Amino acid sequence: MFVLSLALIFTACGESAPEISNDGTTTPIDNVTTPPTKTPEMTTTPQETTTIPTETDAITTTPPEITTSPSTTTTTTSATTTLPATTTTPAATTTPPPAQILKAGEVVPFGGYDWRVLEIRDGKALLLSDRVLERGAYNDSLGDLTWADCSLRKYLNNEFFNSFSAEDRARITETTLSNNDNAWYETAGGSVTTDKIFLLSIEEVVKYFGDSGQLANQPTDNGWPVWQIDDRYNNARVAVENIRGASDWWLRSPGIQTDYAAFVDKNGYIDFMGHGIVVGNIGVRPALWVEV
Repeated sequence: MFVLSLALIFTACGESAPEISNDGTTTPIDNVTTPPTKTPEMTTTPQETTTIPTETDAITTTPPEITTSPSTTTTTTSATTTLPATTTTPAATTTPPPAQILKAGEVVPFGGYDWRVLEIRDGKALLLSDRVLERGAYNDSLGDLTWADCSLRKYLNNEFFNSFSAEDRARITETTLSNNDNAWYETAGGSVTTDKIFLLSIEEVVKYFGDSGQLANQPTDNGWPVWQIDDRYNNARVAVENIRGASDWWLRSPGIQTDYAAFVDKNGYIDFMGHGIVVGNIGVRPALWVEV
């Protein structure tokens, strides 16, 4: 009777009556404040958001078939990551995937850079930087020299190599390189070298990017021999720098004479005549063999 009287009083005053629970206590609807000792603390969220109570709450708002336990939930990742065909940002890890899932032509992260896989052999992968990493001269002074003696080789095998972590350096293997004479101009290529970081040769560019037969058969233009390989593989040989677009990039092979070095130009042509060795705005694309 007392409860009914309260309802009549609120109705007469034009106010909404408070809700009455089964145990006889009342819960206000408008601006009436309920003492905190009479109702459990609840959080109001938008309708579309589901509030998951803790294990001690008596009330649950989740469907009965779904149970979330924060204390036992763990996040796992697949043991094998499939790499995309191209990458624009180096991944957090510096370790390329195992050799059995690598494919020639794809791009993988290593040492904070992106590298294009050229070959997989005997548990190792031959990697070429996917982009031009920096620009510099083949040698820091004029003179007749070959790859064995140039300052760029010294830089790559010292400062650049040492910029990798100790773990990554341990995975980069030494490689014995044949330094052939220029196939069209017969300029001496120099002695065999052993390098950890190196530049590709003319022959290696043809091998890994495509051989149209011009290396072995120098083409002519109106009866005059040309100095570049210009073929259907040009686009594959184009290299870009982050902000400058396409760039020439050095090869270790000699040019038309011993103070010139061959290069790939920004259109992807292989230039056998070469640039002067002190030209400083040519791109550098390091190559290396790494254990995988």
